Amino acid sequence: MPLIPRKTACFLAFPALSLGLVFSTGCSDGGPQSGPEAVESAEPTSTTYVVRGVISTLPNPDNPASSLNVKHEAIPDFVDAQGKTVGMDVMTMPFPVADDLDLSTFSVDDKVEVTFVVTWGGEDQGWIASQLSPLPEEAELDFTPLAKPHDHHGHDHHGHGDHSGHNH
Repeated sequence: MPLIPRKTACFLAFPALSLGLVFSTGCSDGGPQSGPEAVESAEPTSTTYVVRGVISTLPNPDNPASSLNVKHEAIPDFVDAQGKTVGMDVMTMPFPVADDLDLSTFSVDDKVEVTFVVTWGGEDQGWIASQLSPLPEEAELDFTPLAKPHDHHGHDHHGHGDHSGHNH
């Protein structure tokens, strides 16, 4: 199975999964160096990630649009198309599956380790699960979201309970 192309990946990922931080540059149509032309003109780069999670759905052979979906832990070292480390938050993510990856021994709610490859640039831009390994039932997963960087604009927030009056 080929990688999910950028436009398809954006269509699948953004509405349901809030992958904006992850694929925002590759899916954006605005601004210099952020549109599809900027990403597609770059030399393709691939990065392999390993993340732990829980299977929420498995592909259904009767429904070609179905996919492997895994709620996974945060990936603090996730790198975007520009090579910037942006992290990927905890989420349930669809994973296209490599042709040689056998899912027959897995079930919904299994704890797993997913190895997936992300390719930025070129015709094969997207991501694909290349390996799935079972984790012991007693494995403790950490679904704590990544800490969001906060721009203080030169002022101290200690003692401020409500930030609604601040423009950030």
